[in-house]
Amino acid sequence: MIMTTMDLIQAYLSRVDEFIVTMRDEYGVENVLLAKRDRIIPPRGTTTRGAFRFRFHGIGCEVEGIDATFDFDFGENGTTGGFDSWRLAQFASSYAPAEGQNLTETGIQDELNKLLVRGIVLAPKLEPSPHLLYLAKEKMP
Repeated sequence: MIMTTMDLIQAYLSRVDEFIVTMRDEYGVENVLLAKRDRIIPPRGTTTRGAFRFRFHGIGCEVEGIDATFDFDFGENGTTGGFDSWRLAQFASSYAPAEGQNLTETGIQDELNKLLVRGIVLAPKLEPSPHLLYLAKEKMP
């Protein structure tokens, strides 16, 4: 089955959400970024259940999961719904359902530009990660 850019975005965001829920559960925190800054969560490690290996960096985190490796940056107030073409391309290169598909950063960026024009994706330029794009939930197909 051919993955669309929307399929890729949804798979990526699902993996990020799964990681965040795991971290919240394991460390008993609500805001993972704040807990990392307060040193409640170590800068690198493996979740107790062994599902994820992680390494925090700057405003984001690199994660190795069971079926994919992904990198995400935190958005406003520690939110995690953002993405960009680089992160999606990196995710696609390790994600089994995307195997054999030509999901390049350039191709993904072209598709993201089309989704931006259609209002399906937004570029709100929110700090601390103004480069991130977000789904406009009310316009999702």
